[in-house]
Amino acid sequence: MILLSFLLLSAIFVSEACQVGFYGWRCDQECGFCGGDGACGKYTGYCSSDCLPKYWGLKCKKTCSPNCAGSGNCSRYTSFCDDGCKPGYRGFSCRGTCPRNCGGDGSCDITTTFCLHGCKPGYSGYNCSWKN
Repeated sequence: MILLSFLLLSAIFVSEACQVGFYGWRCDQECGFCGGDGACGKYTGYCSSDCLPKYWGLKCKKTCSPNCAGSGNCSRYTSFCDDGCKPGYRGFSCRGTCPRNCGGDGSCDITTTFCLHGCKPGYSGYNCSWKN
């Protein structure tokens, strides 16, 4: 009988929903920057919909790189920048820098670091590292 009472009380407690924007056993933890209505899973804190702009992760608590170009948004699951990198930065999440002697706007290939607009005057080579 005691076990049955415990199970019934547990079922009532467990099924109780949290106020939107909160999660946890006591609904005392704040959801991340969840889009839509801001709801997240009661026990996991995982956002029910996409993240708000410039946030990523299952809980939408991580910020996209400040070096993301365009909208500055990134993929919720990978943190890869949606619109590529700002000039001078590389990598899928734009956290790496291009060689400092890249010409033009200083941009380079996100994976190879090859300077997209040649080298600054006085430099040459694959990644503009050779001084002429």
